[in-house]
Amino acid sequence: MTTMNLWRLLATAGYVPDGNGERDNDDGENGDSMRGADTDGTGGMDPLPRTDDPPHHPGRPDRNDWDDDFLGNGMDGEPTYGFEQIEGIKLEDSQLRGVNARSAFFATLITSAEDTERHLDVDASDEVAGERVRNVDFDEEIIVLIESGFGSSSVHHEWRRVHDRGRGIHVHGYYAVPREQVTDITSKHSVLVVEKSSEAVDVAQVSLTVRPDRRVNFTTDEGVVVEENTGFGG
Repeated sequence: MTTMNLWRLLATAGYVPDGNGERDNDDGENGDSMRGADTDGTGGMDPLPRTDDPPHHPGRPDRNDWDDDFLGNGMDGEPTYGFEQIEGIKLEDSQLRGVNARSAFFATLITSAEDTERHLDVDASDEVAGERVRNVDFDEEIIVLIESGFGSSSVHHEWRRVHDRGRGIHVHGYYAVPREQVTDITSKHSVLVVEKSSEAVDVAQVSLTVRPDRRVNFTTDEGVVVEENTGFGG
């Protein structure tokens, strides 16, 4: 099937990517949008709306002068805490598996070796990445696991900043969006190893910029966050 025919098939089914490889989540009568709803599990943080305009106001590049990282342009890159984005770690099981929604988000804190075994398949992962995760010192570091969907596997997470917020941390990132993309539909995940502060970290707030006009906010104590709808096509 050609890319154009696949595009037409998806559009007929109601799935219309909005330029960044992710499903369009605009408000509609087929589902309750996340826009404007407050997050529930804020762990002592001031609540953020479920979605808002990215405060760094990224623009969309001209197609002839494309920048995969345009959604991160202008984002503050000075972290309070050092962190590593570990590539090549496989999941024991995606928390988004079987979720029937246009958009879904999940994050959790991994604070022990037992948590690591529960969420991450280290043995099946890249050797170097797996060794880094095995050697995490949970007295000094924590792991933040973040999942999101759904859209092209060509699109991936990039994380720019981690800082204090309430009795936890706030993680800022964006979708890196290639101009040319595979026309599949999948979820994506990130594993971040973050330096701990002197105080216990009870929760992480995640702010993920998914479009020039939309940032999604969710926390590690909410479970899976979805847009309610009747299916991929609404």
